[in-house]
Amino acid sequence: MTVEEILRKDALSYIDEHIENIEFDNDMSDYSFRILYKNGNMDSVVGNDYDGHKIARINIESIVIDNPCTSMVYGNYNINEYGVVNPAHEMFIDSNIKEN
Repeated sequence: MTVEEILRKDALSYIDEHIENIEFDNDMSDYSFRILYKNGNMDSVVGNDYDGHKIARINIESIVIDNPCTSMVYGNYNINEYGVVNPAHEMFIDSNIKEN
């Protein structure tokens, strides 16, 4: 698992690219993104499962973008014991991460 911290503008650009690829019928099944907003609400698109809703671009606390090799993050995140990266209000990395 590799975690790469990126800028907000880059994260939003990756999200735009993900949605555009879905609109052009490209297979995005190995990709996803999750956004945590400052009010605690979440938004996500997993693979090709996008319903056309508007992705809010303000009051973003954290973004995690996953591809087969890397989790790219903007803002705080946590990593659970299985190495899964999630957006979070505070940083946390489980000290008991299980290696495959």
